[in-house]
Amino acid sequence: MKKHSLFLVLIALLLLMGCQSTEKPTPTPFPTVPAAGTFPVLPVGAQGIQISLADVLENPEFFEGTTVQVTGQFGRLPRLVCGLDPHPGPTTWTLQDGEALIQAGGFDEPLHELFPPGLTMTVAGRVEHWQGPIGCGKQAVPRDFWYLDVTRLISPSQIARVTLTPPVPGGEVIGEETPLVVPTDTGVPEAGSPQPTAVSVFPTSTSPVTIEPKPTLNLPTANPNLGTAVTGTLTLTPTGTITPGSNISTVTPSGVTGTPGATLTPSLTPRPGTTSTPTATTPPNSTATVTPPPTVTERGEIGYYDAFPDKLAANESHNWTIFLEVGQPITVSVIAEPDVNLGIRLFTPIGSVLAEKNQAPAGQVESAFLDVTTEGEYVIQVYSVGGRATPYYIALWDEAGDYRPMGTLQSGVTQSATINDVTTQVWFFKATAGQNFSVQTSSSSGSDLLLLLIDPQDQLLTYQSTQIGDFPLEEDGWYSLEVEEFLLEQNTYQLTMTLQ
Repeated sequence: MKKHSLFLVLIALLLLMGCQSTEKPTPTPFPTVPAAGTFPVLPVGAQGIQISLADVLENPEFFEGTTVQVTGQFGRLPRLVCGLDPHPGPTTWTLQDGEALIQAGGFDEPLHELFPPGLTMTVAGRVEHWQGPIGCGKQAVPRDFWYLDVTRLISPSQIARVTLTPPVPGGEVIGEETPLVVPTDTGVPEAGSPQPTAVSVFPTSTSPVTIEPKPTLNLPTANPNLGTAVTGTLTLTPTGTITPGSNISTVTPSGVTGTPGATLTPSLTPRPGTTSTPTATTPPNSTATVTPPPTVTERGEIGYYDAFPDKLAANESHNWTIFLEVGQPITVSVIAEPDVNLGIRLFTPIGSVLAEKNQAPAGQVESAFLDVTTEGEYVIQVYSVGGRATPYYIALWDEAGDYRPMGTLQSGVTQSATINDVTTQVWFFKATAGQNFSVQTSSSSGSDLLLLLIDPQDQLLTYQSTQIGDFPLEEDGWYSLEVEEFLLEQNTYQLTMTLQ
């Protein structure tokens, strides 16, 4: 019995040994690491939906919060400069493709520093909606517009720095790209930030890339004579050559002399064989007069058929906001004192200049016909050429009627005009205190005209029918005379004003 059991155990052991393989198992291999450069730079979603600007602006609500990829020409928006309490918006530049234009934000400082206006670029960004005040202090105006929050510069590349070279004979300014090292965490360096020393650059060409020195010279405010030595701080960027595939930290600077931070004394003497003619007319040891940038004052809303006087301070322009509707054209007219030339600019709801008018001479009416194809909140900007301070009169009107500025009256000079029964025509003149004002009107129809004399403070002095005789004026300033026809639908008249 024991032998039988032992025999069964031996058979089981032989069967187990026969089931084992003599071959060693192959271990599971580790995954192969892809070659450098084969990883995607960004997820596919970050590239954005490729679409035109016109399609985005046609239905921005549909794309709100979506990343899109668009192409257009770069433009700068005016910088907001406030002494106190600034309310900046989210945008500092624009992207335009034909008639389609959108405001944009992101990479603001590098783009303003490196990119020239008109440069064609492709960007990716989110379509966002902005509602809030923009401006300075209590003058900030509520805005409501769509803009592009740019998160990536696609073309030109983020490692391309755009510079301008001098114009070639018979050609235009040429833009060229110079490689620029940027930190991988920010995308584009801020102006004045130190460059990294351990980032490799892989140019697309096999030719060495030369870094040109870019000196920064801080000179005194005085204007020295040509040839006089000037003491200043000269900062030099090292020059060198980068070979494709090399590390920037191993590049040896060349062409740099002096100790960093040392004070150098450059000479302003012309090179031998060249002639330099100073063009400045500022006397030596004097400071040139620099005109400050104009101050833009937000004056609030203006509506259809509004008309009233206002005053521009020296070097100031006024912004009037109006909601314009498609199919409701209107004319805006402005006039100022006889020796002041006014101009008009019209800005679209996204801040681009739609039209500018400055054709009428000083003292005459400047008008712009507003007939928009897209409804929205537009801005009418009134400015004086040369930044002259002046009172002015602004009016919105159409051919059917309302207040319409006509021009400047001169003593003893007859003016002619055609008026209807729903229009008030306004004439302007300058006078001094102590003068007597007279005006006489006539018409072939014999209809009487209503005349209203308004003082420089916009107060009614007197009103008469057909004529006003020897009315004393008590202050210096800019007066207006309103003319109304209240009997006929239309009348042509003559008007003569006299100051004595």
